[in-house]
Amino acid sequence: MTGFIGPWPAATSLAWVQAGFIAQFGQPPAAVHSAPGRVNLVGEHTDYNQGLCPPIALPQRSFVAYSPARDDAASLASSDTPPW
Repeated sequence: MTGFIGPWPAATSLAWVQAGFIAQFGQPPAAVHSAPGRVNLVGEHTDYNQGLCPPIALPQRSFVAYSPARDDAASLASSDTPPW
């Protein structure tokens, strides 16, 4: 059995997301943000009922790269569905 394989280093993920954005949109993103993954042990809708809902942060992160649009349209791309 193999051991736990941790997440990529943040710098590697950042470079990968920026390169994917450039490949899709032809310019670097204005900004890149990320958030840690999360698991709720009990469930999503117990905390507003005074119930116990202890979230656990995961080492994996989700990244979002973006730039302002020139019009009212939004263009979205994902690394999960080709092409970027």
